[in-house]
Amino acid sequence: MPKHRRIMIILGAGLVIVALVFVFGGTAPSGRITPLAIRLASITNVSSQARIVQCIVSNSNDRAIWVWPTMPQVKSNGEWPQEVIMLPVPYAALQAKQTAQFPVTIPTNANGGGWRVPLLWVLQPPMKERIAEVIRQNVSAVQSGGALPGVRIGWGHTEAWTNYSPEVNP
Repeated sequence: MPKHRRIMIILGAGLVIVALVFVFGGTAPSGRITPLAIRLASITNVSSQARIVQCIVSNSNDRAIWVWPTMPQVKSNGEWPQEVIMLPVPYAALQAKQTAQFPVTIPTNANGGGWRVPLLWVLQPPMKERIAEVIRQNVSAVQSGGALPGVRIGWGHTEAWTNYSPEVNP
């Protein structure tokens, strides 16, 4: 019986090692980062409501991304504003080669100049990085005596991109 038990323990440890190598040993898909494809369509121009346009976004990357729509920018004196104002809306997750759409309110002060919609986006981290970050933050919480965050963690991104919709001239 002890011989069978030792064999089972060795096989179990081997399976755990293979699973860890599979989860943490994989590499992220290679490939260059490509900009989002953005277009504006179907402007609703009802006088009793705000004018709304549908913004269509396509992820041409080979990895999933998170996209945040921002407040539309209005060109003033031939210049675009430098700041991008975040809206209180959640991000949209787009898988590789997926398309999504969301409504954008047309700025009321865009009568004299053009306007556009900035979109902020980041690549979703590969699964092995997400698992490593969950483990790191939970271990850190245990060491500091704080509450465990579980799997709902904050994720710091080092690279983010901004793409713009085509300019719309009234």
